[in-house]
Amino acid sequence: MKLLRTLALYTVTVLTLYISVAQADVVVIINVANNDIINKARIRDIYSDLISQWSNGNAIHIVELSPRSRIREVFSKNVIGISARESASAWANRKITNTMKNAKPKIKRESAAVAAVKRNINAIAYVSDKAIEGQTGIKVLMRIQ
Repeated sequence: MKLLRTLALYTVTVLTLYISVAQADVVVIINVANNDIINKARIRDIYSDLISQWSNGNAIHIVELSPRSRIREVFSKNVIGISARESASAWANRKITNTMKNAKPKIKRESAAVAAVKRNINAIAYVSDKAIEGQTGIKVLMRIQ
């Protein structure tokens, strides 16, 4: 009986977390000091490895979440137009064929992604809107619902 209660509590917790992530908006963020003008097409091109530099010539530092992340799936489908798994495969293929323009994206947890953008004027990331609540030093470029 105790095992059944523990299992039920675990299931409810996981479902609650999944629903809260599914309901959260995804936001694309950069450092507040980055003055580039960026729209959805440019974000897509950055994450598709077609653009490797900001308008000032500095290299773009791409921060990604895990391909298993629900947030990455939402971002990939809505911005790049492919699944998170397809996006990760495309990056791996570019690395293998030595055709990567950008440095290999850093895969981080949401909190680490926000911290990376706050620290690095050249970083770009996407996270849930909940991950940036109360944060300073970043600006939102795009919101995906």
